[in-house]
Amino acid sequence: AALSNAGMVLPGGIMLFEANGKGKGKSKGREERVAAMLAQDVKAPVVPAQQRLCLKILVASLEAGAVLGKNGEKIRAIEQITNAVMQMSARDSMYPGTALQELRIWGATEEVILAGAQYAFGQITDQVGVLACGEKGVDPQEARVRIVLPTVCAQGLLGEEGKTLAQMRVQTGMNVHVDPTMIPPGASPEVTEQVVCFSGPLDGAVLVLQACAGFLSQVWSEPWFEAWASTSNCGIDIPGLTLALDRELIAAAKVAAKNKGAAVAAKLAAGDLDPIAESSSAFAEATAALVQQQQEINVAQMAAAIQAAAQQALVVSMAQGAASSGQNVLVAVKLLVADAEAYCVLGQDGSTLSE
Repeated sequence: AALSNAGMVLPGGIMLFEANGKGKGKSKGREERVAAMLAQDVKAPVVPAQQRLCLKILVASLEAGAVLGKNGEKIRAIEQITNAVMQMSARDSMYPGTALQELRIWGATEEVILAGAQYAFGQITDQVGVLACGEKGVDPQEARVRIVLPTVCAQGLLGEEGKTLAQMRVQTGMNVHVDPTMIPPGASPEVTEQVVCFSGPLDGAVLVLQACAGFLSQVWSEPWFEAWASTSNCGIDIPGLTLALDRELIAAAKVAAKNKGAAVAAKLAAGDLDPIAESSSAFAEATAALVQQQQEINVAQMAAAIQAAAQQALVVSMAQGAASSGQNVLVAVKLLVADAEAYCVLGQDGSTLSE
């Protein structure tokens, strides 16, 4: 009775209640309730001049319904609580190259747009059960987040030899991928935008929002920002365009790691392996992967590169030990990894590490 939990910061912790004050079960009839919210048209909001910052988030239709609520009551409640101005694109107005709607959040400060986005995510996890952005098979403790940033900001993530991108991965614990397609295609970078994809633990979603809000606050005073914030590309028909996003990256990384291991085993069996040379090459590749600017490099691929380097180090140690003693040797390899890399090596339930 003497303690109060008011003021405690719980990243990602958001409670939303029904209008009558009673919480409803999270599983019973969830999809039916959300589907009923979709049959509505969303009018464009009036954005006051002082609401300078804008955050654009892509969501699946089911998630859009969860944020809107029946007749838009949920999104209006979030606006009242946070002082943000929010707009969801119409249910038949998808972001180019995707099957996703766009949620735009305006606010006078970073804190305002962050609060609006966090309440929206809270509604999605409560009503839909998982923040998946339409992806199938996503664990409730995982998240998929798609944020639309001005091309200037998106390209900034890839600059400085990829250091900003790598730092963001470590800080948020999430894989980061910048889709290379500029929307609308062929326009000047000052008026285009790109989709930045995040995947990883649910707790990282709030950190991702904070990071992106920080990027936007650095460019809001640019002459082009107001036009970007007030414009949506949803509904634009671009024939043949399909954004790759990041769906295939982790699978590709796993295939690459297996192929690398098979190649090393073949060389070793044939007696064509130079342990010292292979080890140096593998460590060089791992180092290059950590700073490579290519957008398809993510945490999974960095871990695969480190794994290949460790494998080569093991070959070197065994070769040197056996040569000196003529006997079998026991070798231990110790690697230091960042939180995000450790998560990738472990896998969701430790299965990747066991394998």
